[in-house]
Amino acid sequence: MGDFPVMYQTHSFPRGRMECGNLSHRFDSPRIRGPWKSLLRPLTGAVLILVSFLGTAEVVYSAPPQLTRCIPNAVTPGESADVTIWGENLGSLSSIWTSFPARCEILPPTEGTDGNKQRTIRMTLPREVQLGVGALRTVSSDGVSNVQLLMLDDLPSVDSVDSHHELKTAQAVSASGAVVGNTTALLSDYYKLSAQAGQKISVEVVAQRIGSKLDSTIRLLDANGSEVAKNDDESGMGADSRFRYCVAEAGDYYIEIRDMRHEGSDLHYYRLRVGDFPLVTTTFPLAGKSGDVTTFQVAGSAVEGVRPINTQFSKTSPEISTLSVRFPQGQAGGFVTVLSDHRDEKMESEPNNESKQATKITLPCAINGRFTEAGDRDYYEFEVKKGDRWAFRGQTQRYGSPADLYLELLNADGDLIKEIDDVGNREGLLEHEFPADGTYRLLAENLVEDGSPAHSYRIEVDPFNDWFTLTLDKETHNVPQGGTFATKVTATRLGYPGPIELVVDGIGVDVQVENNVIPENGNDTEMKVTFPEEIEPGRLEFVRIWGKAEIGGQPVKVLVSGLDAWRTASPQTPNRPASLDDKIALGFGPVFPEFFDVKLAYGVAYFPQRIGAASVPIDVTRINSNFKEAVSFAVEDLPEGFSAEVKPVGDGQKQYLIDLKGSKDLEGGDYNFKLVSTGTFEHQTKKVVLDAVHLQVVQPLVVLLEPQGPIAPDGKQTLKIRVVRFGEEKHAVSFRWKQGPAVISAPIEIAIPADKDELDIQLVAAPELTDETNNDLVAVVTTQVDGEEISVESKPVRLEISKP
Repeated sequence: MGDFPVMYQTHSFPRGRMECGNLSHRFDSPRIRGPWKSLLRPLTGAVLILVSFLGTAEVVYSAPPQLTRCIPNAVTPGESADVTIWGENLGSLSSIWTSFPARCEILPPTEGTDGNKQRTIRMTLPREVQLGVGALRTVSSDGVSNVQLLMLDDLPSVDSVDSHHELKTAQAVSASGAVVGNTTALLSDYYKLSAQAGQKISVEVVAQRIGSKLDSTIRLLDANGSEVAKNDDESGMGADSRFRYCVAEAGDYYIEIRDMRHEGSDLHYYRLRVGDFPLVTTTFPLAGKSGDVTTFQVAGSAVEGVRPINTQFSKTSPEISTLSVRFPQGQAGGFVTVLSDHRDEKMESEPNNESKQATKITLPCAINGRFTEAGDRDYYEFEVKKGDRWAFRGQTQRYGSPADLYLELLNADGDLIKEIDDVGNREGLLEHEFPADGTYRLLAENLVEDGSPAHSYRIEVDPFNDWFTLTLDKETHNVPQGGTFATKVTATRLGYPGPIELVVDGIGVDVQVENNVIPENGNDTEMKVTFPEEIEPGRLEFVRIWGKAEIGGQPVKVLVSGLDAWRTASPQTPNRPASLDDKIALGFGPVFPEFFDVKLAYGVAYFPQRIGAASVPIDVTRINSNFKEAVSFAVEDLPEGFSAEVKPVGDGQKQYLIDLKGSKDLEGGDYNFKLVSTGTFEHQTKKVVLDAVHLQVVQPLVVLLEPQGPIAPDGKQTLKIRVVRFGEEKHAVSFRWKQGPAVISAPIEIAIPADKDELDIQLVAAPELTDETNNDLVAVVTTQVDGEEISVESKPVRLEISKP
């Protein structure tokens, strides 16, 4: 293989053995040294010599705040209160959003508490705020939180104590106030109050309505522990319990509250209201016309003496709101939910239990009725023309009514044409195209056959064309600065098969929209919206998504509903509070962290003479290990005469290849091109651009040397040798030194077999090694290419000397 160059001074070491595949050589170890390089992976059919290390650092993502509960779980109109919230990532809050008018001040973390998990907000409400269920969100530079529900209540709050799980240790409470607590598994909570004979006391649990997991049951016990009143689930209140009791004898009474399934946790929280207030459920009618004054009669299990409420609605339509309700001389209030709408509101006229007594209506309209007693049936009569298509849509539970609405469409002879029932939380839709002019009737019944003045219903009657409704999968999104949010929008087609275009309304800046068309006969799309970088972290915006189409030659616009998304996120509170609507909350956070990087494995794209083709490896570093998706590449600005195609190596998780093609007769030289890589992770698209990739035309063999670190006098260091071969066949490569410092010992000659592209050798330094030594290393390698022997030199590599 040749003698070691004269400039190297031989230094004797014990003879060792290097194994490279099936080939082994015995050698003496001369000493050599060189600079640090990046780890380079071997090219297909190429020879390189390099040394490097690759490390993958897991990215730590900033996280938006998350809320789990608050204490107290209510605030009072006209007063200030310090509300403590619990959750995660609360340490850097910048603002508070509420669904009701309020001035909010974020207080510094309390000493001894973890400010990332617990914060206090001082909230001040104006007096005119109506009672009901409100919502708050926290905002930081990392995004916006989920919704935390709380009550807007006129009763003062006290916290429960821990030792109130037996009658003898019951916590004393006022006969006019509220207790904030949570249940403990397998235990009951007891509260003691004193009452006078003839005193009427309302007891109400507000839990499910403010997002709690609690399925409450409550009892009132006398001084002897005997039960005098009990309630599990109040009709129209979901899983919340309540009753009103007239005290027979003065004395002490006990309220017991527990979970119906004997469960308990911090998330089984409740607000136990005690006082003289009405137990209201709903109103009659359920809605009024926008811009008009509407008189609402209040209904519920305890509303005696409550006066009707006259309400002036704005011209905004539709609009859901809450109304406070009190006894004339009551100490506290309740609330009901009502709707204002553009339709003419028609009231049932009793008696209408028989078809001949049917209430006459003119379509279109909204029908308001109620099942005041068990077995109540309501008939409505109307005229239609041949070919008319009408839709009848029921509404009950959304507005607090316990009615389970069942509808039948009948002809003039009383024959059934069509029927519909609501399903679970969904309220039914009955539609029909009438075949002839004539008189028809609609029959409304309560499916469960009970009744009360609270069993109100409303039926919207509109012309029915081919139509569609739209729902989305999530109401809250956090968007990186300059990033993207994605939401699945699903269409329910009601006869309309065509495309539906989705548009975003409310952001006030230009956005880029992708996948915003549900195609013809399609059911859904994952819509993506990308925002400009000018929207800074910490901003909160609310947007709506609309679906647009042309039906019957007319443009239509349908609002995408978030109700299904709410019910998925909050199954314990299926009826979304009136304070929330179909807007999507967008919290803007910091720039999305880099999740991948790319580099050429050898730092240079080598293109071999004589061969005219090369595979250039690109190393992909997945900075975030959860990023598994493919990376796409585009090669731009290639020199004339070159072409390129990029393909993955295996599954593409670690490496891709640029297949370069060009002339075999190119002169040696240097060129540049651009490599653009694109990856998408968690809907965020990032580009890594290598603007000036070095394209070097070389002999069809390359060798690279890379020491694995500095070498000390009288020390050792590893040198990695890499070779890159080109051509159809790979042959063995012989390696020898051309230049190196005399005070370094290393193997003189090495054979690299055809199936190997790299190996490590050990360099050994003499004690006299210094920075002043000529520490450049140069090697020569030789192999066969297309039957011809060729030899090439490595580029000089300078050894770095470490200080003793």
